[in-house]
Amino acid sequence: MIEKAKENLEAARQLFAAGLMNAAASRAYYSAYHACWWVLDGADRAPDRNKDGNRFWGHTTIAEQACLYGPRGFSGELRDQYNEILYQERLLADYYPEDSDSYNVQECIEIAEQIRETIGEGGDE
Repeated sequence: MIEKAKENLEAARQLFAAGLMNAAASRAYYSAYHACWWVLDGADRAPDRNKDGNRFWGHTTIAEQACLYGPRGFSGELRDQYNEILYQERLLADYYPEDSDSYNVQECIEIAEQIRETIGEGGDE
């Protein structure tokens, strides 16, 4: 999952530079989502199976779980930024007629970068 997190963060940066704010916001969110999943895998935590037998972390619970089981520094503040900024901006970008703006998307990218740095996989290799 950490490779997906890295790829999505790089995509968010490139899409932002190209002026594609909705796509950039979505990719920044998924960078953070996959980083949280990676943290939970490392803590031997697994999501429950859904009705089809698949395992997926819920979008509204994954940051809370990463905060509980993740590395020191993955604080309630990061969890709140994930839920209140990243997740909400991703919903706007993906499902509503309004567009994400560059200020909000830049903030989303910065939060995704901070999450990556906090979990110890922040560097660009």
